[in-house]
Amino acid sequence: MRNIFGVTIIGMLAATLSASGGPMSLQIESQHAPLDQTHRLIWEHTEGLCRYVDKGEDYWVELDKAGKVFLQFKEVRRNFDFVELFDERRGYTLRLYKNAMLIRGGNDGFQKFADFTPYYEGRWIK
Repeated sequence: MRNIFGVTIIGMLAATLSASGGPMSLQIESQHAPLDQTHRLIWEHTEGLCRYVDKGEDYWVELDKAGKVFLQFKEVRRNFDFVELFDERRGYTLRLYKNAMLIRGGNDGFQKFADFTPYYEGRWIK
């Protein structure tokens, strides 16, 4: 079904939950970008705590504040709204949106998130 307003159901749901005082504390902006804007390479935490950097061939790294590689990820999905990364060692799936990073999963010994949960605020810088 084609969306003539450029807003996905996820975005409308987030706005509804946020406006109704629901469980979501971050409002996820989820508007379709022109096709040429889906090639996102670097996502940065709002306060500069970390960066997620596309190194090519579905390989991503998380850099700490000092610019050192902290974690490694495999890109598993990309669409108009987010880039999805998987951390096999910790069992986490991340979704990098225009204004937030959501997390789901968790292997034994790591904090578990049953559903995608807002974790960081941030933005695409490249």
